Amino acid sequence: AALPGSSLSAEVVEQTTKVESSPSSHLLPLNNNSVAMGSGLAPGPASGCPSPADHSKAVEALATIIGVQGTSSLPLIATELGNSRVKNRPLVELTNEATEALTTLFNEYASQPGTMRQKDLLRYIRVCSESEVVQKRVANLLNKYSNDPNCLPLDGFLSYYRDASQSNEHEVRADLHAFGFRSDLSRCPAEARVYKKGDEMSYYDITERVVKDVSIMASSDKCISCGHLAEYGLTSLHLYHTASFSSSSHLAEYVLALTAFRHHGVINMIISEALKTLYLTQGNWSGNEVVQVIQMVLKVLASVEGDDQQDRINNIMLSNDRVNPRKDIGEGLLVIAKDLAMTRSSRSYSTEYSHESLLLDTYIEVINELRKLQAVEQWMATNKEEWNWLDQWLQPDAVVSDRADYSRRDGAVRPGGYDQSDSDLNGGLNESDEEDDDSHLGDGVVQVEGAGISQVNGIYTRARAWDSVDLFTKTAVWENIEQTFSLFRCRLSDNSKRWYISIVPKNNNPGTSKDIDFYFQVATGEARELPGMSNWASARGPEADPSPTVRYQKEIGQSDFEG
Repeated sequence: AALPGSSLSAEVVEQTTKVESSPSSHLLPLNNNSVAMGSGLAPGPASGCPSPADHSKAVEALATIIGVQGTSSLPLIATELGNSRVKNRPLVELTNEATEALTTLFNEYASQPGTMRQKDLLRYIRVCSESEVVQKRVANLLNKYSNDPNCLPLDGFLSYYRDASQSNEHEVRADLHAFGFRSDLSRCPAEARVYKKGDEMSYYDITERVVKDVSIMASSDKCISCGHLAEYGLTSLHLYHTASFSSSSHLAEYVLALTAFRHHGVINMIISEALKTLYLTQGNWSGNEVVQVIQMVLKVLASVEGDDQQDRINNIMLSNDRVNPRKDIGEGLLVIAKDLAMTRSSRSYSTEYSHESLLLDTYIEVINELRKLQAVEQWMATNKEEWNWLDQWLQPDAVVSDRADYSRRDGAVRPGGYDQSDSDLNGGLNESDEEDDDSHLGDGVVQVEGAGISQVNGIYTRARAWDSVDLFTKTAVWENIEQTFSLFRCRLSDNSKRWYISIVPKNNNPGTSKDIDFYFQVATGEARELPGMSNWASARGPEADPSPTVRYQKEIGQSDFEG
């Protein structure tokens, strides 16, 4: 069971392999940052370069053999019994195990029985999503899976994950993994997931949680010895590079952590290999793949607890072992970063973006990622004199200051009233204009409620700038077609301005006669204007009444609205 397909001969595998795509750059050697785009090779045994998915079973089998628990991947969805079909496809539902796991998560975050409020959902999504997509993901959930934009019921939560399991199973499993669920939908112990911070319970960083889960596994008798050759392979950085880009990528952390616990003496050897490899990466997209693996490796090894943990972190930061035989400099992150910073400051032109500048950015990124670990933050606090020179680079990204001289760009001309005349006279000018500079605009959302046309209601997230203000969008079904609804400001033919909620056709600018308008509001025309809360009117006559209430929020779930 641990090695599915092991009974097939090599000849059978060779003949049945289906070649479909070019090789993945993820699986190129770590010391080669170039991508052989023109090689003409395709993944599979014949090419010697399998795709990431081909490694999943091997990674799962390896993890099972060495004693990692919960590696057998259970399905998330199953076909319903009977002949029920939609668009000639059988209906599917979440499996009992997936339903139980997701219901557990829902109940942990719901402030009311059976209901997640906006703030609850925001807290939940923040754990399992990158910060830049949190609000958009919350808005999409509420718009598509709830009749009330202020809350999400359990059945809507489960329906979302049922649909997502069909279209993006990897994302669903990543969400479950973020909350401590393993591949078999069992959950790691609470002491490996959460800790008390003041009067509140907080989640460990995912890497810290994996390491704590593995430490509990390592104390059991289920781990076996694999022999010297296998143990040598388990200390290879190439193994974790391959495993990290398989569809069972999270198992790479588990395998590495268990290897570190069982072979404590090789940790510094793996750290040294990772640091040397990091120095050889290039500042481009192929190099970034290697950086992701090295970040994972260093985070796991820095998280392994023991009497030597702080010494190990000190080694990661300040090692003076030569990074390169031809380079008389240590390999520690701070050692290299300081050398690169001095090189950058000595250049004649501050805007020159050399290889050294790109590499410095990479080192700062890795150091900031490591700082998410409690043990590393403790080391940083104790050894501030070793990195205070780098403090200016380690601060969160500064907000770009407003440009006082930005030029105003008008939306398309539109006549007053709700009978549109052909106002595309200025359309060509707008289409040739470059897009509004939106570097000064925020990331708030707009909540629309109470509209007579129900599809208009929901949460609109900021998409871009138009007419020097924010343009907000959401998706909903209109006349059996999924459409993008836009809330924007534009200039009319008499030079006054209005806010509109409309469907703007694809590849068209907002504010033309091609829009499908629903509601409008007279605008003040100020450069930083936001849509007002009240005084909206129907653009379609009485059939669209009542008009909506529109509320701006700096963040989903806030109670203090600006209107």
